[in-house]
Amino acid sequence: MSARPRIMLVTSGFGWPHAPLEEAVGRALAQRRAAAGLLELERCLDAAAARKLREGSLSSTDSAAARFLAFVDEAVAAHAPDVALVFHGRLFPSFAVQRLRACGVFPVLWTCEDPYELDWSLEVSASYGAVATIERSCAPVYEAGGTPCLYLPLGYDPYVFRPRADVPPEYRSDVCVLGSAFPRRLEVLAGLAPALAGLDVRIVGRWWERLPRELHRFVDDRIVGPEEAALFYAGAALNLNVHRDSVEASFSNRTGVVGRSLNNRTFEIAGAGGFQVVDPERDERGSFFSERSVGVLGDRMLELLDDREALRERGRAAAAEAAGRHTYAHRMDMLLQALAGWDVRRRASGVHVPAALPAAAPGLTSIVILTRNQLRYTRECVESIERHTPEPHDLVFVDNGSSDGTLEYLRGLSGATVIENGANLGFAIGCNQGALRARGDVVVFLNNDTVVTPGWIGRTRALLAADPRRGAVGPRSNSVGGEQILLPVPYTPDLDGLDAFAAGRAEALAGVGRETDRLVGFCLAVTREALERVGGFDPRFGSGNFEDDDLCLRLRLAGYVLWLADDVFVHHYGSRTFAGEGVDYARSLDENWRIFADKWGIAADEWAAGGYDPASIMARAGAFDPARHAVRLTAGWLPELEIEGAGRRNLLLAFDPDGEGWQDALLAFAGSFSAGDGVSLLAYAPGADASAAAERLLAVLGDAKGGTAEIVLVDGPVDPSALVWHADAWLAAPAAPPDVAAAARRTGLRTIDDPTSAALPAILAS
Repeated sequence: MSARPRIMLVTSGFGWPHAPLEEAVGRALAQRRAAAGLLELERCLDAAAARKLREGSLSSTDSAAARFLAFVDEAVAAHAPDVALVFHGRLFPSFAVQRLRACGVFPVLWTCEDPYELDWSLEVSASYGAVATIERSCAPVYEAGGTPCLYLPLGYDPYVFRPRADVPPEYRSDVCVLGSAFPRRLEVLAGLAPALAGLDVRIVGRWWERLPRELHRFVDDRIVGPEEAALFYAGAALNLNVHRDSVEASFSNRTGVVGRSLNNRTFEIAGAGGFQVVDPERDERGSFFSERSVGVLGDRMLELLDDREALRERGRAAAAEAAGRHTYAHRMDMLLQALAGWDVRRRASGVHVPAALPAAAPGLTSIVILTRNQLRYTRECVESIERHTPEPHDLVFVDNGSSDGTLEYLRGLSGATVIENGANLGFAIGCNQGALRARGDVVVFLNNDTVVTPGWIGRTRALLAADPRRGAVGPRSNSVGGEQILLPVPYTPDLDGLDAFAAGRAEALAGVGRETDRLVGFCLAVTREALERVGGFDPRFGSGNFEDDDLCLRLRLAGYVLWLADDVFVHHYGSRTFAGEGVDYARSLDENWRIFADKWGIAADEWAAGGYDPASIMARAGAFDPARHAVRLTAGWLPELEIEGAGRRNLLLAFDPDGEGWQDALLAFAGSFSAGDGVSLLAYAPGADASAAAERLLAVLGDAKGGTAEIVLVDGPVDPSALVWHADAWLAAPAAPPDVAAAARRTGLRTIDDPTSAALPAILAS
């Protein structure tokens, strides 16, 4: 592929409201000399074919499909693209994506309705080479599903949205609201009705008849194009940019990912020089604009109208910031940078293999525990581990947005790794994130509402070691499905007698167990080798149910044996997080059964008829194929960083070349590791000139640079959340960049607070 790929834009096929955005993106690609023509789905589809695509009923054998593929072939032949950027993608079927691949074109899906259509886009994402999403919260969901993902927000078209001094009177107002009447917008305006009644207000869009009667006179019930929208924005003293509800029940988002990112209107208002206030829940405002240029919705925001000149100045500041960072040309720069990091030709086949886990520590067991509130149970689980696990182990917690003190408790646990998601990303994604921080040669996925018993880890490891074919081991329990259930149990509800009961079983049944076709994920020990081969849990199963069945099938397809341990017992309270979150367990079970059945080709009514037959599924699936069966372990929020020269173990040093405090850390690294140790230092100087940063590194190293281990200067703008996942620990030098420090804390990256210590090798190895 050439240094700058040629990108063909594939339109959504829906026309409005996507058409203006697509036009702006096409213009930006041409501006960046990366355009390779346009494939307009509006011209490829008749009404019948479009309807079938929306319904998901257009098959590759349909005559309409043949005509569709002919358009695709014609476009590829005419434009010779390296990459196809598919906007929205709902009307671009999977067989067309495969045709692009067959032609050597790398397909990228730009999902413009996340998180509201996440179920659908997650399902189709596997057929694409990569995904770009407008919602940052969705990026780890795609990554965990095995598809590289770029957070690529929408932007604005500077040819349309620009500051104007000559706005006609009919577009001027005190307050402007533009857009459809989604529930959140209705709620905000209804609350402001008394204050708005005495102002000059424009409410432009559809379905506003549900507003309080006193606001009806302000409603302009129509959809306006970009040119008129720009006039409304520029003519308003204050634009109310109320986003859609974070989660909408009427849309398909079973994972429950909450929308936090900014809409394209934010950038368009700023580009037009308008002042705006946005929802405080849209916590990315500070990442894109200064506090001066964009305000926040609040009880006293209308008081800002008392100083119109100050608002105009804030609008001008917003326009300057938008012009420098948020045009569609800037967004295409982000895409081009991501494409340079993705090996487009290598990925053209669509084969995704599991990402590498950290270097394994023999004899160490990593215990991965997800939390979402339920502090009482988490505390009891941890205390039981502390009592009954003398064997070498490390604890990896993944917190999915707890608000009951759980996070504070976890942060206080000595030596524990804590990954802070800030939102509920689901069981599968959380487990995969935890696995990527696990250092043991055995990884135990353990529910936080469990209580372990004496010798549980030692016996589990012994059973795995007894037969190299064994890939996973599960215990018996009081609350679990399938063969693992053991009832009745003799201990009391307050667990009096639990330890004695478990110890008696262990002594009487030492080494006893049997091969099984299914283990439940409440307490599942998996070897590092097996995880590296088959990958992690499939994120399409959301908050839980059948993700463990799916993993077990893939383990067995890969030739591993599942072992049920009769001599290990773990108490399980059962479904505490489901109950605490008010989740309808029966409904979740039914929905995930349908996902599982669809994935493995099972009749939908087979579950109701008594369960599924794993043997028949495996017979249909055939031999294990990584391209079809592996679920890639990853947790990045951006495309994987291709860091040339990175070692088997990596330390991260984030530094300011002109600052102080990092030099001692650099010299400590140089004095601790030599070439051939398999350890590298990832040196990252955000915002600094690469040549100047390299000169400063060499000057500080001086004579020490001759025999030291590899030092890799990470060049270019890099999202810290992606960077820290490539490091085993980071050297917390004084005055480290705050965004890197925050990302290290959020992702649970191990921190070396005294990077000048001569014991760096021992610290890294521990």
